Amino acid sequence: MNIQKLHHQIAAVCPIVGVSVRAPGDKTTWRIDFADAATNAEIAAASAVVAAFDAAAPEPMRWTPLEFLERFTQAERIAIRAASAGTSPEALQLADWLDLLRASTEVIADDPRVVAGMTALVAAGLLADARRTEILGGGA
Repeated sequence: MNIQKLHHQIAAVCPIVGVSVRAPGDKTTWRIDFADAATNAEIAAASAVVAAFDAAAPEPMRWTPLEFLERFTQAERIAIRAASAGTSPEALQLADWLDLLRASTEVIADDPRVVAGMTALVAAGLLADARRTEILGGGA
C-alpha cells in the first residue's frame, strides 16, 4: 500500500497532521489526524478520499535519480539538456525540473512533480506520449 499517496491525496483536500494505517485491507483501522483548522466540509472530503482509495493498487515504480535518467536514451537526455539551456519560461521550467530531479534521493513514477516534468517534456516535443508512458511504466 502506498501510504504516501494516501497522505498526499488527503492533504490535498483537508489540513491534516498525519495518517496511519494498521491493516491496509481494513479501512476501519485507518486513522486521519486532522489539523485544528480542518472544517467539516474538508473532513468529509478527506473521508471520501479514504473511501475511494484502492489499497490494493500496485506500488509506483521507484528509481534513484541516476536509474531514472538512464531510462532515457542518450539522445533524449542531450535534447532535454539543450532545451533547458535557454531563458524562455519553458527552458527555465525544464532546468528547474532537472535540478530538482538531480537533488532528489528517489524518483517515484506517480509523484506530481515527476508527472508534471514528464508532461512538460511531451509538451515541448522532446518525448512522445507513448515514450513518456514507457519511461514511467517500468518497461524500457
